[in-house]
Amino acid sequence: MGDDELALLQEEIARQRRPTQWSVEGYRERFENWSSQYPPAADLRIERFELGGVDVYKVEAPNARSDRHIVYFHGGGYVACSALTHQVFVGDLSRATRATVWNVDYRLAPEHPFPAAPTDTVLVFRELVTRGLIEPDRTVLAGESAGGGLVVATMLSLRDAGERLPVGGACLSPWFDLACTGESLVSNQATDLTVRLKGLQRTAKLYLGDHDPTDPLASPLYGDLRGLPPLLIQVATTEILLSDAVSMAVRAEAADVTVHLEPWTGAVHFWQGFTENFTLARRATAAIADFVDCCIEGRPYVSPQLDDGSSADIELAVEVDADLTAGLVDLAAEVETRLT
Repeated sequence: MGDDELALLQEEIARQRRPTQWSVEGYRERFENWSSQYPPAADLRIERFELGGVDVYKVEAPNARSDRHIVYFHGGGYVACSALTHQVFVGDLSRATRATVWNVDYRLAPEHPFPAAPTDTVLVFRELVTRGLIEPDRTVLAGESAGGGLVVATMLSLRDAGERLPVGGACLSPWFDLACTGESLVSNQATDLTVRLKGLQRTAKLYLGDHDPTDPLASPLYGDLRGLPPLLIQVATTEILLSDAVSMAVRAEAADVTVHLEPWTGAVHFWQGFTENFTLARRATAAIADFVDCCIEGRPYVSPQLDDGSSADIELAVEVDADLTAGLVDLAAEVETRLT
């Protein structure tokens, strides 16, 4: 993403004024008002299903195939957003991946606290399989922010129940640790224009109440990750959830899970959702599409090559300078000490 594009994106985010008095209703209204400015593309086929009492929207771009699927979980801190607020990005994702996307409208806190969200996502996946609407070996789970956490939590539930798993999981700017212990929650506060530590703590409390925040279905960072399919984790290097992404990558690798951590510079929290006007969003979405292809076709995924020949994967650190690379190594060491 060029500097001009990033500046325009930052201005757009800044225009979404934060209310002086926070409320769940106001928080939801902000996202709904923003999303209402951007209707889904006219050529999308959208059909609503009710699966076990949960609304799910089947979204297909004209090039979507019926034999490849993504089950998508939106973000919003478990208290805001919906399948409808994310229809534009889900449509873009269908177009980029040539997949049918099932956009899940799981229940929200505080009306429906934990474990309502993972209960719904697991139920939807099971219903889709049982009804023959998807095949697990042709399906990838994906989600952003809280939805990224639900990707892994859903896999853990399915694995523990002895059920068939999807072939991969794409986690975008994910929130994996509702205990909010990551170093970047503090160190990146000045550079993250979208997410605040106080906001994470507030929504975690609304979602969990007095429940243990290290429960793996709430915070999959603390789960036993063995046996999970490949994971793609995309995160902006400036966002406060950077530690969550690095921590999960370290834990997944230790559990012999194939994991691709992509730290992107010049980005913001869930930058992938701005594909219309921002080059880096389109590049990240293209990488997701390649990951989906590789998972479904059984090929190894290689993180995208940038103009300078570097890779977006953590080992080669795409557009990441020496100081950031050292910082990631420090984060990884801190994670191993904290969680082992």
